[in-house]
Amino acid sequence: MKKSTLLLASFLMITVLSCKQKNEKNNDKLGLDSSSLLSKKNETICYSYIKNNDTVTLSIDGIDNTMIGELTYNLYQKDKNVGIFEGQMSGDTLIGTYNFISEGQESKREIVFLKTDEGFVEGMGNVEEKNNMMVFENRSKLNFSSGLILKEVNCN
Repeated sequence: MKKSTLLLASFLMITVLSCKQKNEKNNDKLGLDSSSLLSKKNETICYSYIKNNDTVTLSIDGIDNTMIGELTYNLYQKDKNVGIFEGQMSGDTLIGTYNFISEGQESKREIVFLKTDEGFVEGMGNVEEKNNMMVFENRSKLNFSSGLILKEVNCN
C-alpha cells in the first residue's frame, strides 16, 4: 500500500471517529428543520442502493447542521470508491463533498442528494473542475429522475 494511501486512510478513520465522539458529547437536539434526517441525537443513519452487481452505501451522523459519514461506490466493472462524505441539508436537499480514494488516487467531488419518501436520490448533471475538485456546472439543472435511490437500511 502506498504511503499516501495509508496516510489518507488513517486520516479518514480519525475524522470519522472524532466526529462520532463529538456527536456523543452533544446533548442538544440537532439544529435541523422538520426535514431532519436524524430524529435522535447520537444516531447513525444508513442508506444503500443494491441492484444487479452494483452497491452504494452511505452511513451518516448529524452534528449540528452538518452530516458526515462514509460513502462507498462499488459499481460493476468500475473502480471502487471509498471515502468520507460531508454535507449540509438545505430544505430537502443534501449538498456535500465526497473525499475518496479510487485505485490509490485521492479525489474530491461535489455530490447532491434529494431526500424523498423513498430515500436519497443522487443528482446527475454536467460537471467541471474547480480548485482540484469536480463540481456541478449548475445545481439548478440537476436531474434526479435517473439517479441512484439509496434507501434507508439497518446499520450493521
